[in-house]
Amino acid sequence: MFRKLTVCAIALMAACSVAHGYGIQWAANNNWLNYSDGATPLAGDSSSSFGCFVQLIWVGANGTIDSAYDSGTGVGGSDDVVVDTRWVGAAVGGNDGYFAGGQISDGGNVVSGRVYYARIWTAPAANYASDLVPTSLTNFYGNSALFTYNKVSPTFDTFDITGSANVNATLPVNSAVPEPGIFALAVVGLISLRTMTRKKL
Repeated sequence: MFRKLTVCAIALMAACSVAHGYGIQWAANNNWLNYSDGATPLAGDSSSSFGCFVQLIWVGANGTIDSAYDSGTGVGGSDDVVVDTRWVGAAVGGNDGYFAGGQISDGGNVVSGRVYYARIWTAPAANYASDLVPTSLTNFYGNSALFTYNKVSPTFDTFDITGSANVNATLPVNSAVPEPGIFALAVVGLISLRTMTRKKL
């Protein structure tokens, strides 16, 4: 009997430890997401639920937004982490400019004091199911304002990504970050060139 009670107590403690209730509900609540003209909504697609791509990103330990690039998760730098993704038009009738609100909790890097931002792309993801960013250099993105999750008791907080002026997609996508091997080859090439030049002199 004692063993059964102990097992039940441990299971209850484990369940409570998981269900803290910390989380962020994020959405475009006040307005649609639009291009830099402030009037043209980003496109959604009601027939396939594909639409312009939206990411929720934790800025990481350094507390600053790293640059974006046009492959993979689209996150450059060393410590930014994509914690959730959504698509304009998906699950909201294909309405241009709107996306279904997301909700992340304990397992999605939700910790009091962490800073987040949204990155909005002007095109669909490369593959809807992959969560990868658009790969065309003709696409653009914009970053929302920073949002700090400061709740000290188990509760959800709301991050409205349209609450800032810089949510519009205005910045060109940076080129993909070169592989480390490319840098190494470039250094070797420069050293060889310098050596050859000195021999000729």
